[in-house]
Amino acid sequence: MAYAPNDICFVGLDLAGPANWNDTACCVARMSAEGSLVVDSLGQNMSDGALTDVFTEISTHSSVVVGIDAPLSYQDGGGDRVRDKSLREYLMDKGLHAGSVMTPTMTRMAYLTLRGIAVARLVSSRCPHAEILEVHPIGAMVLHGGDLEIIRTIKKTPSSISEALNWLSQQGLCGIPEALEGRPVSDHMVAALGCVLSASAFNQQKSAWLHPAEPPHHPYPFVC
Repeated sequence: MAYAPNDICFVGLDLAGPANWNDTACCVARMSAEGSLVVDSLGQNMSDGALTDVFTEISTHSSVVVGIDAPLSYQDGGGDRVRDKSLREYLMDKGLHAGSVMTPTMTRMAYLTLRGIAVARLVSSRCPHAEILEVHPIGAMVLHGGDLEIIRTIKKTPSSISEALNWLSQQGLCGIPEALEGRPVSDHMVAALGCVLSASAFNQQKSAWLHPAEPPHHPYPFVC
């Protein structure tokens, strides 16, 4: 895919742990002249090598915004970061379960945190000018007006995936495929699209929730 140098490129990554490529999804989208987000690629089963290829290809963009669904830092001494506690309480108030925001160092999350930090470093090495964000795509979709019950059930109910894709298209994401290689779009791909939605909102200063970067230990904003 050839891009004009001044195109704004958005990348959404729904990461899984280092040994679980199959559940890692990536969406690359660009802002059209009319202000819509045009989906150029949407895929799954993304290894670190495949992600390296993606960021090498888009490195010619003058503006790149990357939303990564994974912790990109951890709390010194363990436990929640301030941002984790803040977002968990905010999303619980909106109807999401407390487990939708997990502590970066807990057993289920530690490998994801490890890969998140490594992939953020990978992005910086291939695309030094990229703006990197930690995002929560499920929270972002709910906070930007998505139906709570649909968003909560996309991992369990195929019809919820279709309804979520329809809602995302109504938010200005164009060119979302209904199927890839004969297989339906997965919940991980929906999450990658949600990461793009969150990154685009941040770029327009329209985030529904934001915790600023706190360098050096927490170098990236956390946004919905």
